[in-house]
Amino acid sequence: MDDRMTVTTSVELGDLAKALATAQQEIKDAVRDASNPHFRSHFASLASVRAAVLPALTRHGLAVSQLPLVTAEGAGAVTMLLHGSGQWLRCDLVLPVGKRDPQACGSAISYARRYALGAIACVATDDDDDGEVAMGRNAERQGRGNDPPVAAVDTTPLFRAIETAKTADDLVRVADQIRGSQDRITRQEYAALRDSYQARLRTIAQTQGVSLTEGATQ
Repeated sequence: MDDRMTVTTSVELGDLAKALATAQQEIKDAVRDASNPHFRSHFASLASVRAAVLPALTRHGLAVSQLPLVTAEGAGAVTMLLHGSGQWLRCDLVLPVGKRDPQACGSAISYARRYALGAIACVATDDDDDGEVAMGRNAERQGRGNDPPVAAVDTTPLFRAIETAKTADDLVRVADQIRGSQDRITRQEYAALRDSYQARLRTIAQTQGVSLTEGATQ
């Protein structure tokens, strides 16, 4: 399932473009305040992106509205850049989700909001790998062999969901999300998720005194 993005605008954009150009002179790149230690990458959280772009946009008569978006293809967000003149720019970004549950949809919505807001203000939000993942030149380094390159998935919510799981049922739901993302993450990342999953499963088994299987992410 491919990601889907559509962009539409008002008929006139002159006032909005002028205001955005002025605001962008003041906007700095968002602070990369979050990290994915398993993927050795850093990224700016949604809060960091908002802090970086909204003050300058507001000073120049621009507002941003972001609404959840759920379609047959996945979940994401509608992001609108609005100007006091009534001119507007709209971006609809939908990301695939492995399972239609609140956690998976919520992660996709947050992910889409972060990327769309950064893109609409033209600020960097992630480490720059010089296109290595997109070009597939680092396939061997990431353990993908000769597999075709795929779009990367932010696995931080998956690791967090594993770490905060309280019961085996919680982990089963996470396993379903991992399976749904398996063709969009590297083998190393999948192995790290599996190891984290199994470690958490053992912890739950020990603390609750029950026997649990470890095959959900094999």
